[in-house]
Amino acid sequence: MSKTWSVVLVLLLATIGHVCADPLTEDMTKLNAQWDAAINDPNFDALLPMYAADASLMPPGAAPVSGPTAIRDFFAKRGTSVKNHKLELVEILQMGDYAYVTSRFKASLVRGEETTTLSGSVCVNCVDLVPSQLLAIPDPASIGGEVLFKFVIVNVGDTATTLDPQDATQKLAHFDLASTGTFKYTEFTSTDPTITCTPAPLALPPVINHQLLDCYGNLGPGKSVVLTVKATTLTAGSLTAIGTVDPNNKILEPNPGGEGNNNEIKQSVVIK
Repeated sequence: MSKTWSVVLVLLLATIGHVCADPLTEDMTKLNAQWDAAINDPNFDALLPMYAADASLMPPGAAPVSGPTAIRDFFAKRGTSVKNHKLELVEILQMGDYAYVTSRFKASLVRGEETTTLSGSVCVNCVDLVPSQLLAIPDPASIGGEVLFKFVIVNVGDTATTLDPQDATQKLAHFDLASTGTFKYTEFTSTDPTITCTPAPLALPPVINHQLLDCYGNLGPGKSVVLTVKATTLTAGSLTAIGTVDPNNKILEPNPGGEGNNNEIKQSVVIK
């Protein structure tokens, strides 16, 4: 018996050394091939150097898995049931020394006499928003210094979102900062000019201990956006960023655990 499922695999890969498009694409293609080989051989220990210490895996309908060892164990638990795994590069977004890579995959899932073919996108005729990554740069940060938080959102479905940016209840995301000390909110940028967050930074930013941002816009199928907030004039303590997609549950998503099971991500940075 055979079946066909649809899934997209999204990877945030470790620090890279090239900045121009062709070498970067080549590097990511090679890394995809190494990942395929680790799954197909199988040699799950080979996955360990492919993930940064703070890497997170966000399986649809399941709790996030954090750290290289836990990610390796997650895949190892599936044993040799996955065969002929093949990643196909879809999109690369470069963020300084980092690259956000979206890849589709094809594979066979073998259970007894039943083989299931996995391919394509995570859902058919639907939207699936994922808060894929939240980076703090640098970490730790220095007293009196600054930190950038980069919030990556991806639509791994095959259908675009249709939120109304003029309707205050139809938010694509929340992007919030909270500190045990104080900071100034001085900069916001988006890799997609049609997606933005309010309020914008003030020309003379005040000293605050929290900042709440509402983000509006839409993401096409298989597309991603990186939202960046800069906090400066830091005081001692910790600063936490929280990213939430579809905070008002305006988008019907196909997650097995229901709405809200994978829509939030957090990242804290120590300031000393």
